Amino acid sequence: MRGRRKANRGRLLTGDNVPPRRRNNYGGVSDKGPWIFGMLCVSTKELRLFEIDKRDAATLGPLIAKNVLPGTTVFSDEWAAYRCIPGLVNANGMPLNLDWHTVNHSVNFIDPATGANTQRIESEWQIAKRRLVDNGNKTTPALMRSHLAWLWWRSVNARSDVKDKFLRLIEAIARRYPL
Repeated sequence: MRGRRKANRGRLLTGDNVPPRRRNNYGGVSDKGPWIFGMLCVSTKELRLFEIDKRDAATLGPLIAKNVLPGTTVFSDEWAAYRCIPGLVNANGMPLNLDWHTVNHSVNFIDPATGANTQRIESEWQIAKRRLVDNGNKTTPALMRSHLAWLWWRSVNARSDVKDKFLRLIEAIARRYPL
């Protein structure tokens, strides 16, 4: 998240999935703060967002292995940290055998050979940013995880005919704990 102070009142305005920037003595900018990593299930449209400190293979690999079922097809861009995906193993040491397809955004938006694209996750990320930033829901780093949990809950429970938010909550509880 990129941040800046609003009127020096201590509220952090969040931005894209890049950390807050701070100027050093020579006018350069140093990046500090959390990153947001997201995964989207194409069939259920479940969105999972995680606050992480680094975007390297040592951080992303275990996170992907914990949240993706064996044999799943994974679409990603060609970020270097994702190169660990084919060799991921689960907690028992068994290989996940993920079907990994990439798209090189500097060449194509959709890979012509495999059809791999990241359009859906990019679209969901834009919606999440709009919810967190543009609609005036300023947040602090301490509340970021609760906002990400709310976005996950909404991705799982928002598809309902019931418009009243309280009744949607009751409906979700009834689905989870049937009588």
